[in-house]
Amino acid sequence: MNGHPPRARSRYPNVPSRIEVPLTEQVGDEGTVEIDLTDLPDDVDELSSLLEQEHASHPYWILSALAYAKHQNIDNAIEMLNSRALNSENIKRNQREILPIQLCLLWLYLQKTREALKAPYNPSDATENTKDHYLQSATALLNNIGRYEAEHPAYNIARAVYSSLKAAVTNVKAERASNLENAHRIYDETLKQANGTNMVALMGKARWLFSKARYDKALECYQECLRKKPDMDPDPRIGIGLCFWMLDFKDDAKMAWERSLELDPDSKVANLLLGIYHLSFVSSLPQTDPEFTKHYKKGMTEYIAKAYKLDKNMALACTLFATYFFSAGNFATAEGLSKRAIEYTDVPQVARDALYLLGRKYQEAGDYTLSRQSYVRSENAKDDTYLPSKLGSGQLMVLQKDYTGAKLAFEGILKTFNKCLEAMMVLGTLYAEEVFQAESQPGVGRDEKAEERKKAISYLEAVRASWKDPKKHMTPSISVLLTLARLYEVDSQEKSLVCLQQVADIEREASNESDPMLAPQLLNNIGVFNYNMSKWDEAREHFQTALSNCVAMGAKDESLDTDALVTTLTYNLARLEEAAGNTDEAIKLYEGLLVRHSDYTEATMRLAYIALRKGGEDGPKRLEELMKTEDHNLEVCALYGYYLSRRPKKSPLNIAEDKEQRHYKRTLTTHDKHDRYSLTGMGNLHLMTAREMRRDSDQDKEKKRKMYERAVEFFDKALVLDPKNAYAAQGVAIAMIEDKKDYSTGVGIFEKVKGTLKEASVHINLGHSFVEIKQFTRAIENYEIAINQYRADRDPWTITSLARAWYLKGKSEKSLAELNTALEYSKKALVLSPEHPIFMFNVAYLQAQIGQVVHELPKHQRTSEEIKSALDGVEEAIKTFSAVAKSKNPPYPASDIEVRVTMNKNTTRRQLTADLEEQLKYEELHATKIAEAKRKREAEVAKRAEEHAKVEAEKAEKQRKLAEERKIMQKQAEEWAEKREEEERVRQSAYADDGDSDGGAKKKRTRREPREPREPRQKKERGERKPRKKKGEGEGEEGEEGRASKKRRLTKGGKVAKSKETISDSDEMLSDDDDIIRHRDSESRSASLTPAARESPSPPPSTSKKSKTVKSKAVIDSDEDLSDGDKDASAPARRRAAVVDSDDDEEMADATPAKSRRVLSDDDDDD
Repeated sequence: MNGHPPRARSRYPNVPSRIEVPLTEQVGDEGTVEIDLTDLPDDVDELSSLLEQEHASHPYWILSALAYAKHQNIDNAIEMLNSRALNSENIKRNQREILPIQLCLLWLYLQKTREALKAPYNPSDATENTKDHYLQSATALLNNIGRYEAEHPAYNIARAVYSSLKAAVTNVKAERASNLENAHRIYDETLKQANGTNMVALMGKARWLFSKARYDKALECYQECLRKKPDMDPDPRIGIGLCFWMLDFKDDAKMAWERSLELDPDSKVANLLLGIYHLSFVSSLPQTDPEFTKHYKKGMTEYIAKAYKLDKNMALACTLFATYFFSAGNFATAEGLSKRAIEYTDVPQVARDALYLLGRKYQEAGDYTLSRQSYVRSENAKDDTYLPSKLGSGQLMVLQKDYTGAKLAFEGILKTFNKCLEAMMVLGTLYAEEVFQAESQPGVGRDEKAEERKKAISYLEAVRASWKDPKKHMTPSISVLLTLARLYEVDSQEKSLVCLQQVADIEREASNESDPMLAPQLLNNIGVFNYNMSKWDEAREHFQTALSNCVAMGAKDESLDTDALVTTLTYNLARLEEAAGNTDEAIKLYEGLLVRHSDYTEATMRLAYIALRKGGEDGPKRLEELMKTEDHNLEVCALYGYYLSRRPKKSPLNIAEDKEQRHYKRTLTTHDKHDRYSLTGMGNLHLMTAREMRRDSDQDKEKKRKMYERAVEFFDKALVLDPKNAYAAQGVAIAMIEDKKDYSTGVGIFEKVKGTLKEASVHINLGHSFVEIKQFTRAIENYEIAINQYRADRDPWTITSLARAWYLKGKSEKSLAELNTALEYSKKALVLSPEHPIFMFNVAYLQAQIGQVVHELPKHQRTSEEIKSALDGVEEAIKTFSAVAKSKNPPYPASDIEVRVTMNKNTTRRQLTADLEEQLKYEELHATKIAEAKRKREAEVAKRAEEHAKVEAEKAEKQRKLAEERKIMQKQAEEWAEKREEEERVRQSAYADDGDSDGGAKKKRTRREPREPREPRQKKERGERKPRKKKGEGEGEEGEEGRASKKRRLTKGGKVAKSKETISDSDEMLSDDDDIIRHRDSESRSASLTPAARESPSPPPSTSKKSKTVKSKAVIDSDEDLSDGDKDASAPARRRAAVVDSDDDEEMADATPAKSRRVLSDDDDDD
C-alpha cells in the first residue's frame, strides 16, 4: 500500500534486550551489572532492590518497567515504578528523576485502563481492577505532573488520551461530549506547537473526527499519518479501513486491513475487522449459497478466532463467538462469553448485543425473569431504541401467554420500525390464533373476528411479499403459508390452494431427492381444496399420492402408525369419486373402509345416501338401521332429515303431524338446540306450509303471514349461529319475495348467497325472482347456469322454468324465435317425464300459442314454412289437450281443457289454413317482384361495369399517347443537343483558324494601357447583384460550380441568347491556345464598350435549364475580368451580354440605376 516491505511489528520496539547498570562499588574489573530484559523474574523485588542498591537513575527503572510491559505484565511494571522507583532515595532527591518516571507510570495506567474490565457483570462481585480505578490513579499523576511539566508534549498527549478514556467509560451524554471536546482541543494545540509533526496528536484528531462521523476528514488525517510515518504504532491503516467501511467502500477497507495484517500478523484489531468483513459479506447471501459457508467459516475460524486467542478479553470477539455458540446450541459457552464482553467493553453497542444474547439464552432456558432483565438492560445500554431487545421482550409476553401485551408491544415496534418483518410475522400469527380460537367456540360467528382476520392476513401477506425481494434474501416460512391457507380457507379457497402449493414447492426444493416424498397431510389438504373447487383429476392425484406416501412411510418405519391417516385419505378419495360421478368406485372404497373399521359411521352414512339417491327400499332401510344406533350423531340426524324432506307429503301440509317436523323438534330439544341443520329444516317446513296456505279471507291471509314470519324466525336463529349459512339466507329471501313481494331485497340476498353457496337452487331462485320482475334475460341466464354448471339438466322442473322464461320473453317481444325456444325446452322436460300431465299441457299450450302468434304476424314477417309448422303444432296440441283432459290428475279442470281443444279445432286450425293459402300467393307474388328487381339490378351493374371499362380504356390510350410523345420529345432533345455540339465544334474551329492567321502581331496591337485605379466598391445593398469572382479565384470544380449556381437568361437585341450552360460546356473543350486567342478577341471587342457598360455590375451566372437560348454574338466580362493577359490566359473567355437574373429581377429593379441595366446588342458595339 505504501511501498514499505512487510516486517514484524511489536509494541515497545525501543526497549533493548539487555541493559548494563553501573555499580556504585566496583568489584574487580567489572564496573557494571548486566540485566537480561527478555527473562525477567516474576517478582519485581529482586530487580528493584538491585536498582535501589546501585542508585540507578530513571532510565534504568523505566526500561526495566517497559520490559515487563512488553511481556504483557503491566501490573509488575506499575508496581516497580510506583512502589519502588518513586520510593527510591536516589530518585526522591531529584525532581528531574521523578517526572520521567511519573510520565511513564501515567502511560502505563492509561494502557491498563484500556485493558481492564469496566465493571463486573454481577455488582456483588466487587473488584479494584476496573477502568475507574486506573483512571483515578492516572488523575492523581496528571495533577502532580501538571504542576511541573505542563507543557511537555507527552504530558499533553496523555491528557488527551485520558479525556478520551473518560468519555468512553461514562454513561452521561453531556460529560462524554465534554471529554471528547477537551481531547480534541489538546490534540489541536499539540499539533500547532509541533507544526504538524506530532503523529500521535494527528492520530488522536483522526479518532475524534471519526467519533463525530466526519469520516472523510478522518480519512485525510489517517492518510497523512501513513505518509509521514508508515511504520507508526498503532497502525493508521486500521483507521483508514474503518473510514472506508463507514463510507461504504468495504473492499477498500479490506485491502487496508490486509496490508496492516501483512505488517503485523499478530494484530488483533486487523484480524477482528477482517473477520467482520467476511461476516458482513455473507449477510447478503442466502444460507444455501456455497459462498455463505466459505466466507462464514473463513471469518470465524481464520480471523476472529485468532483475534480471540491474542486477547481473550476483547469484547467484540467475545460477542461474535457468543453468537456462534448460541446458534450452535452451546448456551453455557455463549453465556460466559457474553458476560465477559459486558464486563470488558466500553462500547454501548457491544454491551447491548451481549445483553441481548444473554436474554435469549435465559429465554431458551425458561428463565423468563432473567431474560426480561437482560432485555431491559440491553435497551438501556444506549440512548436509541434497540430492535432485537424489543422483539425479545414481545416474545417473552407471548411465551407467558400475555397476548394483549404482546400485540401492543409489537404494534409499538411497527410504529418505529414500520418494515420490521419479525414484528409483522408475530402479529399476524397472534391475530390468526385469536381468529381460530374464536371459530372453535360454539355460538361465535365468523364476522365477530373479521377485523382480526383482516389484520392477520395483512401482516402475513406483507411478510410473504418480502420473500420476492432478491436483495433481502428472505427464506419463505412454511408456518406463515400454512397460517395464511387456514385464514383463506372459507373466503378464498383458491388463495389457500396457492399457499399450500407453495409449501409443497419449498419442501421439494429443500429435498436432495429427485422425487421427494411430501408429507401426506399436506397432499391431503391440497386434494381437499381441489375437491372443493371441482378439480377432480388434481384432487384424485394428490389423494392417491398421499396414500402411496403413507404406505412407503409405514414400510420404512414400522413403528409409525399411519392407519388413521390412511383411513382419512381413503374416505376423501371415496367422496371424490362419488362427486365425480364414479359411484361404483366410491361404493368399493366405502365398503373397504367398513371392512377395516366396521364402526366407521361416515362411510355407512355415505352408502345410505347413495342408496337413497338410487331409489328403492335399500336406502331407507339402511338409514333406519343407522338411526337406531347413531341417533345421537347430528350428522346422521341431518341425513335422516334430508331423507324425510324428500318424501311425498300430504297436501295441504299439516305441520304439526309432519314426521320431518317432529324429527327436527326432537333433535333440537334432545341433542342440540343450536343444531343449524335442524333450524334451517324447520324454516323450510314452515316456508313450504305457508306457500300452500290459502288466501281466501283476511283470516287466511293473517295465518299465512304468521307462518312466513315463523319460518323467518328459524332462519334468523340459524344465521345468528352461522352468518355464512347460505341455506338459511336463501330461505329468508324466499319468504321476503313470497310474503311481502319484496323482490329487490330478495334478489340482493340471492346475489350474496350466490358467492357462497355453489348450488343450482340459488340460481333457480334468482331466475324465479327475475321472472317476477320481468327481467327475463337475467332469469334465463340464471336458469342456464343452474342447468349447465350444476347438472340440473336432469330436472324437468328447472327446464320447465327456463321454458316459461323464454315464453314470457317471446310473448312480450312478439318473437316467434323465442317462442320456439320455449317449445324446445318444454319438449326436453317432457322427455324427462313423458307421462306427467303438466309437462304435456305445457307443450300443447306453447304449440297453440305459437299458432296464434303466427296468425297475427303480418305477411312480410312470416313464411309459409312457419305457418305449416304452426299448423302441425296445433294438430299435435289438439291431441295432447284431449289426452291431458282424460288423465287422472289434470293441471286444470277437464272442461277448461276441452274448451281449448274446441277453440284450436274450430278457430286456430281454420285461421292457419286460410293464412297458408294467402301466404303462398303472397310469397309467389313477392318472389316475382324480387326476380324482376334482381334482373334490373344485374342489368344496371353490367351497364356500370361496361362504362367503367370504357373509361379505363380511354385512360390507357391517353397514357400510351403521352408515353409516345415523351419518347419523341426526348429523341428531338437528343438531336438538338448533338446539333449544338456540332455547331460549337465548328465555331471553335473557326476561332482557332482566326488565331493562326493573326499570329503574334495581333497580340501586340491589342495590348492595353494600364488602367487607372478604380474606386473601391461600396457595400452591396439589398436588391443589388452579387459581383462576379475572377476566373482565377475559383479554380477547379468549386469555381465551375460557383459560376453555374444561378439560373439566368442572356438577351441580345430583344432575342434570347444562348444559355451560359451551353457556353460553359463548350468552353471546357478548348485547348490552351484557343483560350489565348479567345482572350485576345475579347480584349479587342471590349474596347468598343461604353463606360456605362463597363461600370455595370454583372449578376452571378445561372444554370437554369428552363431558359430558351439562341447563339450570342457578343462576349462580356466584368471589369475585374479585364486584367492583364498573363492573369487571364488560363481562364476561358465569357460571352459579352447583359445578364438578367431570374431570381433577382424584382429586387434589382429598385436598387440598380436604369443605366446599368440596359441591354447590350451589336448596335452598341458599333456605336
